[in-house]
Amino acid sequence: MAYQDFLNVRDRVAFGQGPYETTPSYTDITKPDNSTDNAVRPGGTFATGRQNRNGAFEATSVTLDVGNRDGRYTPYFAGSPYYPLTEFCPYQRHVEYPKGSGTWLPIWGGVLTDCEAGFEGAAQGTASLSFQQRLALPGLTPLRAMIAGQILATDPVGFWPLDDDADSTSARDYRGAGYQTLAIARSTAVSVYAAAEFGVAEGLESGSTALALTPNDTRMFGYCLDASFTPRTASATHSASISVAPLPATYPTSYDATVFTFWDSQNRGYSLNIPASGIPRVELVSTAQSAVGQPHSVVTANVDGTSRIDDGAWHDLRVEISEAAGTSTLTLIVDGVTVGTDTFSTVSFDWQRITVGGCPDVGRFMACFDGDLANFAWWDEAIGGGSTISAATATSGAAGLYSTDTADVRFERLAALAGIPSTWIDTVGAFTRTIGPQTTAGRTFADCVKELEAAEVGRLYCDHEGKLVLASASAFYTPPRTLSLSASTHFTLADKFGTDNDNLVNDWRGIRDGGLQQTYTASTASIEKRGQLSKDAGTLPLTTDDDVLEVGHWAVSTFSEPTLRFPKVAVHASKLHAAGLLDEALALVEGDQLVLTNLPTGSPVSSFTGFIERVERVFTNDSLTLVFTLSQWIDVHEFDSATIGRFAEDPGTITLTSTVTSSATSISATTAAGSPPLTNAAGDLPFDISLNGERCTVTAVSSATSPQTLTVTRGVAPTSAVAHSAGAVISIWNPGVLGI
Repeated sequence: MAYQDFLNVRDRVAFGQGPYETTPSYTDITKPDNSTDNAVRPGGTFATGRQNRNGAFEATSVTLDVGNRDGRYTPYFAGSPYYPLTEFCPYQRHVEYPKGSGTWLPIWGGVLTDCEAGFEGAAQGTASLSFQQRLALPGLTPLRAMIAGQILATDPVGFWPLDDDADSTSARDYRGAGYQTLAIARSTAVSVYAAAEFGVAEGLESGSTALALTPNDTRMFGYCLDASFTPRTASATHSASISVAPLPATYPTSYDATVFTFWDSQNRGYSLNIPASGIPRVELVSTAQSAVGQPHSVVTANVDGTSRIDDGAWHDLRVEISEAAGTSTLTLIVDGVTVGTDTFSTVSFDWQRITVGGCPDVGRFMACFDGDLANFAWWDEAIGGGSTISAATATSGAAGLYSTDTADVRFERLAALAGIPSTWIDTVGAFTRTIGPQTTAGRTFADCVKELEAAEVGRLYCDHEGKLVLASASAFYTPPRTLSLSASTHFTLADKFGTDNDNLVNDWRGIRDGGLQQTYTASTASIEKRGQLSKDAGTLPLTTDDDVLEVGHWAVSTFSEPTLRFPKVAVHASKLHAAGLLDEALALVEGDQLVLTNLPTGSPVSSFTGFIERVERVFTNDSLTLVFTLSQWIDVHEFDSATIGRFAEDPGTITLTSTVTSSATSISATTAAGSPPLTNAAGDLPFDISLNGERCTVTAVSSATSPQTLTVTRGVAPTSAVAHSAGAVISIWNPGVLGI
C-alpha cells in the first residue's frame, strides 16, 4: 500500500522572510495550482538526532527536487511569484494522518540554503531546493560581549561599548546609526600628562576592554569623547546608561567629575557627575541658554545618589526622563536600583551634542572623569531599571557576571545575543544547577551553548518543528512517549548487532574558571580490562568544584562500560497503519523509548528497551519508512526501590565460588575481603543480579557473611540461562549510579 493512500504530505516555505521570523507566512509548495508541473517530487530523507548515545547532535540537511516549468524556483527570475527567491527563509514538512483529518504533525524544519534550477532543452525543467537545520546557522557569526548584546537587544538610539582598538581616535557606534561617532577631544589647556586610551583597561567581561581616561593633576583638564550632530526630533522621554569604574581617589572639592552630558539645540540638557563626595549626581537645565549650559547656576532639577561609587569597582549609572500629563520626572538609577527622582515642567529635548568623560569647553565648571568607562548607550524612551546589565552583579568583573543563571536562563540569554527570538528556542526538563560566568566576545553561539550542554549533561538539538532545544539530564529520566513493536509483525533490522564502544570513558577530568582540576576514575578493574580511556572535558561554565565533579561522576558511571548497540530499526508506515500504530510511531522523537520484542533467534536478547537517538523519515515514490537509531535505555534509580534502587560494589568484588550449570538454582557467592557482602534482609528481597551477564532474580540469601548461598531464578528476560565457571563476576543487575 502506497503511503499516499493513508496520509498526506505538506511542504511549506516562507519566501522572502528571515530564518527566525517570529510569525512566518508560509506558502504551500507541495502541488502549486493543483498542477504537477511545479510540484515537489517524492523522495528525501528527513533526519534528526545523533548517531550514538555519547555523540554530538547533527545539523542535518535535505534536498527536494521540484518541478520548475514556469521558472518559479529560478533564483532572481523576475517572473517568479517568489522573486527574488532569497535564501535562509523558513521551511517545514508536515504529514497529515489520518488522511483528511486535519491533524498535521511536524516532521522536519529548517531554512532554505540553496536553490539550483535546471533546463530541459530551451525550457525550464526542474530545480533542487536545499534546506538546513537551524542548529548550524547561529554558529556562523561571532557573538558580541554579553552586556553589549543585551543592550543592543533593547534597540537603543546609539550604543558605544568603548572597547575600540588601542590605536583608535574615536568610539564606534555599534547601533549603526552612522552619524554618532564619539571622537577623542581635549580641553584647550590639557596637560601633557593627561590621556585617553582605548584597548588597555579591562572591561566588565573577561576578554573585553574599556576606555581609560586620565586627566591632569587637578582633574580640571584632560581628554573626553565628544560628538555633535543634526538635532534629533524633539522627545520628552529619554534614557542613557554607562558603566563606570573610577579610580579610588578623591575628586577636587570645587568641581564635579563629568561622566556624560546631553545638550540640545537650545543648550538645554543635563550632566551626570561624580562630585568630591564620590556620590553620583545628575543635574538638569530645562530653560534655553545662550551657550552650552553651566548647570551649577541654572539647575532646574537634580537627583543625588545615596552612596559612594569611587571604590574602583564597576558600577552601572543610568539617567531617565519620563513624561506624564505635562510633568517630567528625572530619575537616577545606580546598579539597577532607583536612588532618587525629581520633577520639572515638561519640555521636549532635541539632542544635538554628547560628551563622555568631561567637556572640551573651558570654564564649564566640571572636571574630567578619572577612571574607566564602558557600554555607553541612550534611548528615546524610558527603558526601566532592568533593561540593561546592572553592574551590581558584576562588581568583580567577569567573576560575578550573571552568576545566578541556570542553564535554561543562560540559553535564552545567549539566544537573544545571537538574534534568535524566543519563538525559535525551547528548553526541556528541570534546570537546577547554577551556571558560572561565560565569555561570549568573539565566540559563536554554538560554542557557548555546547558548553551549557556539557555542563548540564544534557542535549542540544533541533526538534521536528525546527526549534533549537536545550534539554537537561532530567529530561531523559522518564520517556515522554513509549511504543512497543514486535519483530515478527512490525519491523526489520537495518543494521548489525554490536556493542556501543564509542566515546567510552573511565578516566575523566574537567575544570571551571577559578577552580581546581577535578578528576574521576572508574574502578581498577575497568582500566585493567580496557586500558585508560581518558576524556578532558575542558573548562565547564559551572560555579563550584563539586558541580564539575558531578559531571565527571555521571560521565564515568554512564560511559565506562560498553552497552548493547542495537541495529537501526526500519519500520514501514504501511505496516504500522495496518496495525493501528502509525500515529504513535510518527510522534516518536529523540529521547522517547522504543521497546522491541520477539527478536530473531540468535539475537543477544529476546527483547530490547531502547533510547531513541535518531529518527529518519525516508520518503520514496510510494513508500515511507521510519528508521530509528537506538541506544540502551538507562533507568533512573530511586533510593529504597525494590527493583532499581540498588548500588553495586566495584566490578569483580563479588564472584562465583564454584562452577554452576545452566539449570542450577542455588549458587555460592564470595565477596572480597574488606567489602560488604550482598544484603540478606527480608525487606530487600527479591533483587536481580548479573551473573556474568545473565540476569537472575535472588529470592533468598543464606547469611550475612561471605561466602553466601543464593537461591535464584535463572535466565530472567531478556537473557538466557547458561553454565558459568568459578570466578565469574556477580554484580547488581542495572545498578544505580548517582545522577546529576
